[in-house]
Amino acid sequence: RLVPGAKSPFVAEERLLNSVYSILNTLTVLSDQLVLAKETGALEFKTIEGGLPAINLGKSKQVVLDIMSRCRVDLAKSRDELRLAAPNLPRSFRLQSEKALETLDRTIVTIDDSKQLFDKSLSWVGSGEKNLLILFQNNTEIRGTGGFIGSFAVAKLNDGELQSIDFETNIYKIDKAFVAEMSVAPPSELHYIASGNWAMRDSNWAIDGPTSFKKVMEFYALESGKKVDGVIAMDTSLFIELLRVVGPIDLPEFSMTVSSDNFLKDVQYEVEKGYFQRSGSSEENDPKKILAVLMPKFVK
Repeated sequence: RLVPGAKSPFVAEERLLNSVYSILNTLTVLSDQLVLAKETGALEFKTIEGGLPAINLGKSKQVVLDIMSRCRVDLAKSRDELRLAAPNLPRSFRLQSEKALETLDRTIVTIDDSKQLFDKSLSWVGSGEKNLLILFQNNTEIRGTGGFIGSFAVAKLNDGELQSIDFETNIYKIDKAFVAEMSVAPPSELHYIASGNWAMRDSNWAIDGPTSFKKVMEFYALESGKKVDGVIAMDTSLFIELLRVVGPIDLPEFSMTVSSDNFLKDVQYEVEKGYFQRSGSSEENDPKKILAVLMPKFVK
């Protein structure tokens, strides 16, 4: 009986099939476990204000961790089989295998990072009432934490369950009201940018996140009269990547469909020019209204 050697193309193809099987098994496990968790109530879905879907993060923590752990095992098997197979596959397959290996490596790292985030952060989020400040940073105008804070939202949670998300589309509204009443001297580095009056939009000036976000929280409390317990920040590049996953979003209110391809160009045009070309815009004075309409649809 002929037994092919380790470098045989037959063995390589068998390992390629094993790799594909492990990926298919990952998808099956993910689908089955999510359905089971929903049926048994371990993942409790509900609809909050504005029709947005939500789950209880605290209650669902262990379920999500278990699902990620099971998926990671199969993805690691797939990666290991493919790594052994790749050198002995036909050249066209080798090139595709290298790309697949990069994707598998990134996915496994993402799972490991997500598990750590869930394990460490959700215990804090899942206890008591928490208000999280979500910053939308424009990284075409760079700042210490990755971009200029043009808009923000506040997510309210109770024992890990999302209650609502309130979107504030224009940071200048609360900033202008604040500087009209109070004057805070900016650091010397920000003197010309902040025009002598420091406000929330320029508060993320420090290079490291914790220092900047602490200052952002301080300014938010001063300007809104409300306190938040933590900060989440996302920039334009991340939002565009998420739009690649979510797909195009129709905005009939603006005669527009927003996608990862046109988000930066068309939304920026609407904010800077398009809004002001419509009647009644000067009285309303909300050029970033498009974001207030877009974000709930994106979350849903």
